[in-house]
Amino acid sequence: MDAVLDDVFIDEISLPATDGYALAGTLFLPRGAKRHAVLINSATAVP
Repeated sequence: MDAVLDDVFIDEISLPATDGYALAGTLFLPRGAKRHAVLINSATAVP
């Protein structure tokens, strides 16, 4: 069963790193019943 886009809150976020560069990400939160999940993809597309 695929989630309907209206059931998900999506927010583009940016956090400052200690070296001054911004770390960007996308935060996805369910609007309804909460389920526990964490997905972190670090260094994606970095040689």
